[in-house]
Amino acid sequence: MKLGQKNIFRLLFITLLFGQLSAQTSNLNSVVISDLRAEPNVGSIKVSWKINSDINVAHYDIYRGTNITGPFTHVGTVVRGNSSFEDMNDLFKTANQYFCYKVIALNSNGDMIGQSEIIGTSYNSASSTAKRTWGSIKAMFR
Repeated sequence: MKLGQKNIFRLLFITLLFGQLSAQTSNLNSVVISDLRAEPNVGSIKVSWKINSDINVAHYDIYRGTNITGPFTHVGTVVRGNSSFEDMNDLFKTANQYFCYKVIALNSNGDMIGQSEIIGTSYNSASSTAKRTWGSIKAMFR
């Protein structure tokens, strides 16, 4: 081999080595969100999940939709160390009977470092003792 070819091979080897190291580092920063559950309660839906590690997590954003394909709306944020969320956001105001949820883990820079699968659940608002707004209470007496 000529001297120039050795340098090219060394440079290629170093480039591949650093590429693998950075890929391993990014895998260490990712969060695996698993076992997502959505359990209907009276007036709310409890969303819970499991994670492999939350060392790099700043918070989790919870999104809700009425269809598995979306669109999804942000319904809450949970800080690191927690793995459940009680969704009471306007559930009693809707005629929807089916809700889908997903959870996204974010680091302190706001970068997504993990995302759950989407899970759906049925919700029967008619049988719940959901809280009422003052306007809906006044309307009952008109």
